[in-house]
Amino acid sequence: MASRTNSIVIFPEYTRSPEAKFPLAIEQCYQALCRIPFILEQLQLTADLENLTVAGDSAGGNIAIAMTLLAKFQSGPKIDKQLLYYPVTNDNFNTTSYHEFSEGYYLDRDSMKWFWNQYIPDVRMRNYIVATPLKASLEQLKNLPKALIITAEADVLRDEGMAYATKLMASGVDVSALCIKGTIHDFAMLNDLDPSNGSRLAMDVSVAWISRKASHQNSK
Repeated sequence: MASRTNSIVIFPEYTRSPEAKFPLAIEQCYQALCRIPFILEQLQLTADLENLTVAGDSAGGNIAIAMTLLAKFQSGPKIDKQLLYYPVTNDNFNTTSYHEFSEGYYLDRDSMKWFWNQYIPDVRMRNYIVATPLKASLEQLKNLPKALIITAEADVLRDEGMAYATKLMASGVDVSALCIKGTIHDFAMLNDLDPSNGSRLAMDVSVAWISRKASHQNSK
């Protein structure tokens, strides 16, 4: 994707759970985001920061969303786009997709409950919108960066990802959403699924969306 979009990719290494609890990972990534101009200067690289995209898959998608919210409310770096693959947006384990694909489809319902308990054991803290952005109000989501959200059909996270796309749209954000049929969670990142039609489609759509010229970004 970096090659096909002629982009510089900065991949922040954040401290992971269970050793680190919320919100440490988000704080570390936001610090990296704010230091991008310094990082580029140190590496003697030049980039168009008017076309800054945050991207992530699964829990990384959750962190990417948090970057957009923190940048909005803390007057941080201007983010142009958010690219989200099957993002975690809520702690509700009772959606249709959570029950339909609760086990046997790579990521299961019990594992997600365990992940949440390691990351944010205090359930009251899960109400912070940087943890569960689907709980944000329409006003809180207003004026966030344009978004491309790609989900998988056979994934417990499918419904919350599509619900977040719908809520962003309701708040006035420019959103494109795509659910890839017949595939599972992490399909865009698993090496074994890289040659699959679903993975190739997701990458082609992502590249085209990132590369879209500003003059066409608001076209339907």
